[in-house]
Amino acid sequence: TPLLDGLVVFCLTAFGVSHQSPYLYLSSICVVEYPTGRNSQFFEMTKNMSQTAFTFLTSLESLTHHPDVVEELFYLGARMIEKCPEPLASTHDVLFPLLQCALVGMRLDHVHANRGTMHFVDQVVSYASKAAAPAALIEVAPTLVSNLLQALLGALPAYCVVGERGSISGILHGLSRIPNVPLEGLLQASMPVDAPQFPAVEMCKALVAKAPRRDVEDKVHSLYAACQRKRGFVARE
Repeated sequence: TPLLDGLVVFCLTAFGVSHQSPYLYLSSICVVEYPTGRNSQFFEMTKNMSQTAFTFLTSLESLTHHPDVVEELFYLGARMIEKCPEPLASTHDVLFPLLQCALVGMRLDHVHANRGTMHFVDQVVSYASKAAAPAALIEVAPTLVSNLLQALLGALPAYCVVGERGSISGILHGLSRIPNVPLEGLLQASMPVDAPQFPAVEMCKALVAKAPRRDVEDKVHSLYAACQRKRGFVARE
């Protein structure tokens, strides 16, 4: 519709000048509320907004200074994958930088920015578990798995360990469903040597066996709880 066309142009122009998050939020609402058939237009909008964001989101420090932009950028990406995944999911030059930025965003100690980032990653993994996995996801999988394990052990923020959307357990469960993600090898390579042995082994067994989501959630939470207890003991010593 003419109204949508003008709104998209306005959001692109305003975000390009101001670098303010409300224009990302408004764009994501367009993706949700307008009917299907606008995939190409919304993809171009997301691509242009991402490219603008990456001109100033260049490091963990810069992400820390713009947590609202990080949050809304990744909610926009998540809604694209959820509502109209093509052509974003198959366009490496757009999806790969978003995933790279998300890997840095997982290190950001800000609850809302972290939730937006994890929700985007979860949507990409969920999509890949039901369709052909994007090459971009396969490329970042080693770092993604490492970040998830670091979060469970307390080295990175862990705001949502178990839950429906954007949880560590949900992402790991989704990765276990993607045939060309070598999850067993990635877990072995990335598991810290100081991880509590029994719950770590039990979690890895559940993931490699492609256990039901609830079972994976229980094992992931057990590892997280064991790590929390271990950190508490260390802090008291």
